[in-house]
Amino acid sequence: GELGQSWGKGMSGTVIHNAPEYPVIDPEPGFGIIFRGMRTGEFVAWGFHTALGLPAGWIAGSPGLKRYSAGLGVVMFSVSGLLLGMTDSFYRILGFKENAAEVKRLGVYADKKKSASA
Repeated sequence: GELGQSWGKGMSGTVIHNAPEYPVIDPEPGFGIIFRGMRTGEFVAWGFHTALGLPAGWIAGSPGLKRYSAGLGVVMFSVSGLLLGMTDSFYRILGFKENAAEVKRLGVYADKKKSASA
């Protein structure tokens, strides 16, 4: 449907999202634009999560498997940090969070649509 109509349905069949409050950059964003839409703080948080994975995995590991569990901790924490950052970026690109910096850098969907049809 059109933007602002039914963005998703809950288990009861009711609409769970309202229309975006901010300009929509891309109504169907892919990985590339979501990654480009991440802010510096989100990259820092991703790095922090990755670094935190080493000691967390080491502490959680059994005596004979500490190196392996530390490596797994790094991978798991890194993925979780990346997904957290990408989630915020995703909401900004869809217009559900403040996105002035992204609009300036990436443009607005309506403007892109007009220039593509011209």
